[in-house]
This record gives sequence, C-alpha cells and structure tokens, in this order.
Amino acid sequence: VEWLVSLYENGLNGILADERGLGKTVQCLGFVVYLWEQGIEGPFLVVAPLSTIANWITECHCWAPKLPCLMYHGTKEERARLLPLPSRGLVVTSFE
Repeated sequence: VEWLVSLYENGLNGILADERGLGKTVQCLGFVVYLWEQGIEGPFLVVAPLSTIANWITECHCWAPKLPCLMYHGTKEERARLLPLPSRGLVVTSFE
C-alpha cells in the first residue's frame, strides 16, 4: 500500500500483478481507503475478471465496511436498475 501511495503522490502509475494470490485485492482496497480518508471519495472503478467480482465485494465489506461498494453486473435490465451509478465509493464490474 505504501508503494501505491508513493506512486500516487508522485503522479505515477503502477500495476500490481502476479498469479499467486498474494493479496492484490486487499492492497488495492487499502489504497482506496487511504484515498477515501484523504477526502477523495471517488467514484473508484474496479474492472476485474468475472470470476473475481463477487470476491471484491466480499473483501470490501470485510476490510472497508464504511466504503460504499456496488457490484455493477448482470443482464442489461439488471444493470439499468442500478443506474445512476453512485458518485462516491467503489464500483466493481467486469470487462465481460
């Protein structure tokens, strides 16, 4: 999380990537919570593989219970019922 914060503070971008399950979701949530605590309320967008978006919601509720979190997924009609998207918090969706 400190690395992500240092990138942000220096106007840089970075990618957390591996295939080992080393806590990237929690690290990203930690960074979003850091931004939230700094008064930057989002909205924040997470685009993840479909197989992981439910886990993102679960981890958000566990590690950041005060952060509004919405899963934007489903049929066209189901997604339409979620509109308009929130102006703050975390929106999790899939590229699919």
